Amino acid sequence: MPILVPALLARSLRQAADAADHLGLEAALVGGAVRDLLLGREPTDIDLVVAGKPEDVGRLARELGRRLGLASEEHDPFGTATLQSGAVRIDLAMRRREAYQRPGALPAVEPGGWEDDLLRRDFTVNAVAWPLSHVGDGPDVMLHRRDLVAAAHALDDLTARRVRALHEGSFQDDPTRLFRAARLAARLGFHLEHGTRALAAQAVGGGALQTLSGHRLGQELRLAAMEEEALQAFRCLDELGVWQTLLPGWQKPEPAPDAAALAQAIRLTEAALHTGEPWRARLVAWVSAGAGEPAAPWCRSLGWTGADTAVCERSLGDVARCRETLPGLPADARPSAIAAALGDATAEAQAAFYSRAPESQRLLLQRCWQGCTAHQVQVSGRDLQSLGWTPGPAFSHVLAEAARRVLDGELPDRQAQLAWLAQQPRP
Repeated sequence: MPILVPALLARSLRQAADAADHLGLEAALVGGAVRDLLLGREPTDIDLVVAGKPEDVGRLARELGRRLGLASEEHDPFGTATLQSGAVRIDLAMRRREAYQRPGALPAVEPGGWEDDLLRRDFTVNAVAWPLSHVGDGPDVMLHRRDLVAAAHALDDLTARRVRALHEGSFQDDPTRLFRAARLAARLGFHLEHGTRALAAQAVGGGALQTLSGHRLGQELRLAAMEEEALQAFRCLDELGVWQTLLPGWQKPEPAPDAAALAQAIRLTEAALHTGEPWRARLVAWVSAGAGEPAAPWCRSLGWTGADTAVCERSLGDVARCRETLPGLPADARPSAIAAALGDATAEAQAAFYSRAPESQRLLLQRCWQGCTAHQVQVSGRDLQSLGWTPGPAFSHVLAEAARRVLDGELPDRQAQLAWLAQQPRP
């Protein structure tokens, strides 16, 4: 049965097909976009492959950019180009073959045929191409399976919902494929093909990860953590032995962070605290659950920005502190008491703790977050000055007490908060 291509992608493909025909070039939509169309998913990436030399990629990029009104950036030595404007991004690359000089190194490339280009990809489900010559010129753009160029097993693996490496040396050539396999399986709800799982575990056991720099590891971990199903991806990596290699003393998380609870906590902390990054919360939740030794120093080796490193490092310590302070609170603790027990714990740490906490402690956190969301401090030192106070240490004391009462719902609005301030004796 043919598949109707979404309008935005269809427009881009029509223009790309016309531009390639105008220039006498052969081009195709490849990889994830074709895969997602076959799965009934909305494609997020547009990747085009152009048969020819690096300069042919540049020619097509300029012509297509002119037709779509997109700025183009060319990388002639690599045979790649990018068109982008706002949310629209199109990547073009030369049809090529690749060779890895050593494990973990970037590949050497040269022009190649369709089979070469498909076999250089990571997994069979991404080794599919739709030549633009089949886009057609009817009222709708329809994808027919008969028009596809695909590697062996590609279409069968899509139907069976499995991730399969294209060759036995795949993970040795590029160990980042270990992370991509986990991401892809988690995102699509697929499973690793039995032989691929064995190859991945063998690569990890053989030291493939040691060929990656800390920066590349950090990039891959961040990408995995940005997935909605990040915890499932992390679990897959754990089954392959990746976490045991990355973190000394690693133990399988028992209990593992609950994905639904973590997603709920991320939403609630975002509303209550107005801080935090979901990817950091997911990573902190997983690492804090299984690290056998303090993992904070490990964050510094991953090449993240200073802010990301600092927050993740601090959050791992904050989770441990939450485990010490929260269990001692009574079930009827007031929001201010809960906030005091949390101290200055980051939003990421609070969400991570919540993902593994018993229901009684989750209810405490919810009470605190709901108080932060519902009640806002609407007075400041300026209001104290207008009441005749002289700036000094008493300011912070009285404002902290006001914040506590606001959190507990005792001073619900600015009028009530001003009235309470007016009643306080001046120092």
